[in-house]
Amino acid sequence: MIVKNICIPSSLRLIPLGDRYFRLADQVTVSVETDDGVFRYTIGKGFVTNFRSGAPVIDHFIDAIGDRLHQICWLVHDCNYTPCINKCGVHAVDRKTADELLFAMLLFAGESKFKARVVWGAVRMFGKSAYEDDDAFTFDNYQKLVANYWRK
Repeated sequence: MIVKNICIPSSLRLIPLGDRYFRLADQVTVSVETDDGVFRYTIGKGFVTNFRSGAPVIDHFIDAIGDRLHQICWLVHDCNYTPCINKCGVHAVDRKTADELLFAMLLFAGESKFKARVVWGAVRMFGKSAYEDDDAFTFDNYQKLVANYWRK
């Protein structure tokens, strides 16, 4: 999968919650155009994200938040790991596609193939429980997320 373009909001206002979590202060819409199709997310005010998961020691390798384009990479991945209200509580895409999209978005954001591949490997190795199991934010986030995917 190759990302051709990412339409991002002009601003991304965040409310810090502590413990590396943030709440969106406004609704945002993100579109990701790939060679495979278009992913579109409407993420409601109040959606909670931790951007890049992982221990603080990883921050030396790749920033947990980063610039706005990296924030969108992490946010979209969090959305893909969250069931959607418009999909009757089902994920917008399967986990493999979610992780492939993150890899492609990180390349588009300017990450090296090496760093993007390490991140991809980490989410493939450690992300299964985050995708399959609900946490304290899942139900609330589920009510704030509308995601669609159109194949070419």
